[in-house]
Amino acid sequence: MVACGLLCFTSGYGDTGLITVGSFAGDPGDHSRVRIVSFNLHGPADRRVPPLIQLLKTHPELSVANILALQEVHRDSRRSGNRDIARLLAAELGMHFV
Repeated sequence: MVACGLLCFTSGYGDTGLITVGSFAGDPGDHSRVRIVSFNLHGPADRRVPPLIQLLKTHPELSVANILALQEVHRDSRRSGNRDIARLLAAELGMHFV
């Protein structure tokens, strides 16, 4: 059994420290393979995140990923609009996040 997860290399420290962990995932079910998607989220979150969420929800290959390895995911910074983008993505996609 493989849980669905979101692994983000974050920047921006805010008041919450370097690492946050949480979950929005339901029962992962029985998966026979691990599918990993890697993506660099470089750029302003307002322009990059909504299309990425749509792509990850609808693309036939990407939507079945068990693990998303995302780079340059900002948290509590000006670039992210002072939001935790990893938490936002996990909530939208129903995944755990680290």
